[in-house]
Amino acid sequence: MGQVLNTKQFGPVEFDRTWAMGQVHVGLLTGGGYAHTSGHALTRLEDGLAAIPAGVHQEEFLEWWENKDKKPVEELKRKIIVNPDGAYSFDDGAPIEKAEELIGYFGSGDALEQALRWFARELVRREDVAKAFTTKAGQSAAKAKGAGSGAKHHGSPSTRPAQPNATPEVALKE
Repeated sequence: MGQVLNTKQFGPVEFDRTWAMGQVHVGLLTGGGYAHTSGHALTRLEDGLAAIPAGVHQEEFLEWWENKDKKPVEELKRKIIVNPDGAYSFDDGAPIEKAEELIGYFGSGDALEQALRWFARELVRREDVAKAFTTKAGQSAAKAKGAGSGAKHHGSPSTRPAQPNATPEVALKE
């Protein structure tokens, strides 16, 4: 298993290896390709050369850089499509779960940047849905717990739980 970095914009991104030199932090994605450790696609050759020291890893990076925009003869990776609503998914309908899936598929360029912007918005939407679901589930559970046996037990004043700042109930006659 690689190193998983939780990014602000793209959520968890998994790297097999990372390098840093000064302000430049890049990594080899578990799914293939290179990206900044922030999750953003690596778009400048200089960034990779600055962070990855000379040697085997830099040679592998240079080979990837030279071939990143070339389509392989035999397409082994799953196809990513844009749905009518503008959302991205795999052609079998499975959702995009990781930014590196987009980076590995698109390589670089405007299409990748657009896909990553969508993914950042999608993560926020998923988080909002999860919060709403959790809140709604909690409210439903509280209602179910309050319903209990179906009958409300008022009890005598001595058996009621104390309520701070509560005033006694008084029946008013007209």
